[in-house]
Amino acid sequence: MKKRSRNQTQIPVLEMQDREGEPVFINSQEELPGSVYKVPDKMWGFDAVGRIEHPGACTSCTPHQRQAVLLQGTDAKLAGRGYPQVVVISPSAPNGLTKPTAFAVEPRIFRLRKVELLAKDRRIGTLEPAELNLLRNALERVWPAE
Repeated sequence: MKKRSRNQTQIPVLEMQDREGEPVFINSQEELPGSVYKVPDKMWGFDAVGRIEHPGACTSCTPHQRQAVLLQGTDAKLAGRGYPQVVVISPSAPNGLTKPTAFAVEPRIFRLRKVELLAKDRRIGTLEPAELNLLRNALERVWPAE
């Protein structure tokens, strides 16, 4: 990662290597919000029989705090189980989802580095701007900023 001094307000850029060993640069603030990942269940904090991952959608990140907010997705048919507030996103080529997915309107804050590493190998797509706005608006209704 490129280093920055305390006085700079420059966004940190993560440098990684792709499968061929070429450097890949990620500008977290521009590239992570709206991205959809296959997030390991262990990262969500549970183990599910027969499952090893659930989708996660990044709604925002704050590079200066080194944090990113993800919403956990599950099969829309199971949406009423344990999640009082959900937003259902339909599958599309851009978002990479394979079936209607209910995202729990419960922000999960992760270290930015963990999400940056997901971007390397586990990114499945990107939400359309309208889909990202649906998630953000739902978060604002349920968890209003003070």
